Amino acid sequence: MVSPTAMVSRRRFLTAAAGAATLSLAGCLDGPSPPVADARGSFAVPAGDGHVHLHASANPVVAGTTALRAARRTVAYLGGTPRWVAGVPDGNASLWAVVLDDESVLGFRVTDDGVERVPASPSRLQYGTLPVVSGDASGVELRTDPWTTDHSHPVRVGDAVATVLGDGRVSVRRGDDRRLADVDALPDARPVAADGRVAVLAGRTTDYPHGALGDDVEAESVALVSAAGEEVARLTPPGADAVLEGTGPIAADVDGDGEAEFVTTAADAADGARIVALDASGDHRVGPAVGDGFRWRHPLAVAPFGPNGELEIAAVKTPHVGGVAEFYRPDSADDGLELVAESAGGYGTHAFGSRNLGGAVAGRLAGDDRWCLLVPAGFGGDLTVLRRTRDGVESVGAVSPLAARTTNLAAVGVSGGDDAGDDDGGDADGAGGDVHLVVGTDDGLAVWTG
Repeated sequence: MVSPTAMVSRRRFLTAAAGAATLSLAGCLDGPSPPVADARGSFAVPAGDGHVHLHASANPVVAGTTALRAARRTVAYLGGTPRWVAGVPDGNASLWAVVLDDESVLGFRVTDDGVERVPASPSRLQYGTLPVVSGDASGVELRTDPWTTDHSHPVRVGDAVATVLGDGRVSVRRGDDRRLADVDALPDARPVAADGRVAVLAGRTTDYPHGALGDDVEAESVALVSAAGEEVARLTPPGADAVLEGTGPIAADVDGDGEAEFVTTAADAADGARIVALDASGDHRVGPAVGDGFRWRHPLAVAPFGPNGELEIAAVKTPHVGGVAEFYRPDSADDGLELVAESAGGYGTHAFGSRNLGGAVAGRLAGDDRWCLLVPAGFGGDLTVLRRTRDGVESVGAVSPLAARTTNLAAVGVSGGDDAGDDDGGDADGAGGDVHLVVGTDDGLAVWTG
């Protein structure tokens, strides 16, 4: 095996040395499986570490039920500008790590009674990396790996921890054993765990110089790496000129076959972006193209959004210039993705050039059993709850963070009532417990509970 030591810059070496005592890699829990809708329409929400995209699958679905527009809002002032938030349930409370713009980390515990500071370890992340959170009532713990490339994070897969290195290799570490898979991952690739494997966007190319997500480097494929550190599959989009324009896929069982598909954006200069779902067998489902090059689609979540609980993919078309919320279903007639509903425009889930793709949360957010999508109405505006109807898409409420949003959207399902000792975020299908929503703003931390 090749040691990654030679790749460490002086800046990262100093950061790693300062935080060596807090290095947390070993894990004995299996990585969470992707959420799957069953025949009754229930929807399992995975437990595990908290990520900026909520779960290791990168599917931002939250357990619990809340009437968000009636929830209690609290603002916590931070003494700095927040950039990332990530949380986990702790019984009927939630634990949160807030990363400020100077890379310092603040820990918080949220209950229905308010927000309190708790210790966070480490108290600073290495430059550019994203928080991965666990913890208990004593404080927040961040999982770190000093070899992680900028704008990425570790992820647990089985009893190992995987991370993307700056040279494009994927490191899979189990105890003292580290295996490296040379997949040419994007320099800002975010690994996703599903079905006992790690998925990363790989095969760097500059053939599509859009630059919507922070640089001009895009991917040619999704690489799947086993928990043993071996590349086991390479999934490519249709079209000779297509690239995958993102930082990581969403892993979810789109077609109900019991195995994860990997949802992302494929784009080319002729037709622009389309939503694709790739599976490990090499098959793919493809949605319609925007029609013009250098126009992006933002894949957001996979959940039973449909009027009768049908599993659908939510996305926003051209969030930088149009902001149309879209919903797709697998099309059995041609193995494609059918666009079944779209909203009026104005939903700004992403700012051009930003690597913050955490612009949505899916859950039971309107006080009933119907799944909804929470998205910003403009990048600095209110947060709007969208629900699918038989005729299309409707807004069923909005909340205001009171100031311009500076972080991803994040939410945690917590236990409620007699389930206060249960730390899995509610019952298996996400119906039990409450929801805590957290958003960082120019004025601090906006928190909704109840």
